[in-house]
Amino acid sequence: MSDIIIRTAGGGTVKDANNIFGEFSKEWFELQDKRRWPEYGYLGGTVPAYGIYLRHLENVIINNVNITTINKDVRPVIMAIDVKNLTINGRKIMKERIENINN
Repeated sequence: MSDIIIRTAGGGTVKDANNIFGEFSKEWFELQDKRRWPEYGYLGGTVPAYGIYLRHLENVIINNVNITTINKDVRPVIMAIDVKNLTINGRKIMKERIENINN
């Protein structure tokens, strides 16, 4: 993704930041209403990042992305779980607010 401005409501709590979603089976996905996917409500709670949530991906490049919140938010700006080769370019994202968990 490149040259994007994201502004979210914010308001995320410590509980939200610790919300790690479980794995879903192929059968679970087949039962979902594809017209509404990917609504975060399907995942089981608030997303643990206020900007970008990445999971099970390879070779992700984020260029010149500006992510801000209206209200204070304690969640990291980016949560990357099991992401291989994550590249972030630009100075608009506070890199200390990025959490990368590799399984």
